[in-house]
Amino acid sequence: RACRRSVELALDPLNRMTSLGILSLTLVERRETDEALQHLAEAIAQAVQFRIPQMHGLFLAFRAEAERLRGQLDTARTSAAAAQSTTHEAGYRYGEGWAQRVAARIEHAAGDRAAALQHIARALHTFDGMGAPYEAARTRLEQALWLEQDGQLAAALAGAEAADEGLSALGLPLAAAARACRARLQAGLSARPAPAGPAAPR
Repeated sequence: RACRRSVELALDPLNRMTSLGILSLTLVERRETDEALQHLAEAIAQAVQFRIPQMHGLFLAFRAEAERLRGQLDTARTSAAAAQSTTHEAGYRYGEGWAQRVAARIEHAAGDRAAALQHIARALHTFDGMGAPYEAARTRLEQALWLEQDGQLAAALAGAEAADEGLSALGLPLAAAARACRARLQAGLSARPAPAGPAAPR
């Protein structure tokens, strides 16, 4: 509601562009992709018109995520690549991290887990490097879940622990998901049989 109100109250095209972009992000997070893409078309066109590459690249990343959610992986991959190059050239680290994380999600959805883990590691490095604790913790949780799927439980647990600490420190509800992941991984590692020791001499 607040995002829609912001669009209504925008007094000039620049404020409308920004408000539409943030409303689109909210819709993407809610998986309401039809409306999100409609608003992003206007916001991206305005960012190009006003020559604001930071917002152009960030909105392209939002569009890539909406396309991924719709199963349009080839289109999403093209949008994510454009988002990465645009934000990188603009020196906009936050937008670049977002684009890297979306690229990771696209490759994961396509079944290329190795590429997905490479992309998400880059996103994590970007968010850590710029001091974005929420985005870093959220990315760590996503990375931990993928590592868990691949059976890399020790690495997944380390990520889940860091995500839990980061999200809990921020007082965010997503911390509950990190704690659940952490507990599940701890239980899984505890249930694993201990490695066999050296054979006794005869």
